[in-house]
Amino acid sequence: MPSAWIDLSVPVVTGMPVYPGDPAVEVSPALRAPRDGVNVLQLHMGSQSGTHVDAPYHVDDAWPHLDELPLDRFAGHAVVADVRGLPPRAPVTPELLAPVLNRLRLRPGSLVALATGWSAYWAPTTTSPTRGSPRRRPRPSSERASARSRSTR
Repeated sequence: MPSAWIDLSVPVVTGMPVYPGDPAVEVSPALRAPRDGVNVLQLHMGSQSGTHVDAPYHVDDAWPHLDELPLDRFAGHAVVADVRGLPPRAPVTPELLAPVLNRLRLRPGSLVALATGWSAYWAPTTTSPTRGSPRRRPRPSSERASARSRSTR
């Protein structure tokens, strides 16, 4: 069975949406290649900013931190459950997931991704701290590798 990696992340940029009360995201140059020999960005953000994984510890001090979970838990065969249309803070119940779970041949390591529709609230009008222009989504790693190999020929 062929496998593919699908990048679900959003760029981390100044002014990106955050949960109410969480620290605002600020990205600014700390070092610049022309002056310092390297480009380094300074980041100010909360741990719940952008695309992230909620560690069990996020909701209970007695539960594991993210670095205590095995990395293979975050990759594998996945299906998408469409739960768009739920009101804010509505629970995603087993009944809502039943149609997807019934189609999925559950096996250890199976993943369920939730399509909530909240990506419509993402505001890609923030600016890049090093370019001063709207931030473009990074190319997939395979395209970057291909571009690097062409540029080094």
